[in-house]
Amino acid sequence: MPAPIPEWKRANAVADYKSRKAEDGRTSIRQVARDHGVGEASLKRWLWRDRELGSVAPIRKRRRTYPKLPPVLRDEVASIVLAEPSLRLYEVADRIVRRPDIL
Repeated sequence: MPAPIPEWKRANAVADYKSRKAEDGRTSIRQVARDHGVGEASLKRWLWRDRELGSVAPIRKRRRTYPKLPPVLRDEVASIVLAEPSLRLYEVADRIVRRPDIL
């Protein structure tokens, strides 16, 4: 994934679009995007962010965290995998689900 476009470049493109729109009222997003070397969709998104959020800064996405296995299940999974390393994940899960004393 390429690095995000710097905030200063985003702000310049948005400001240029706004000033051109104020001057002649008929400038296009396509032309401004081309002049600044960015995509049309990106410029549209930045204009929306500027209007709705007041900033063109990239929005940080949260990393999803997954629940960890409880120690009992972790030990059970480890013992199953060590006993039969060729098992697929669904097979290991199936064996754990079949054991009534584990869950």
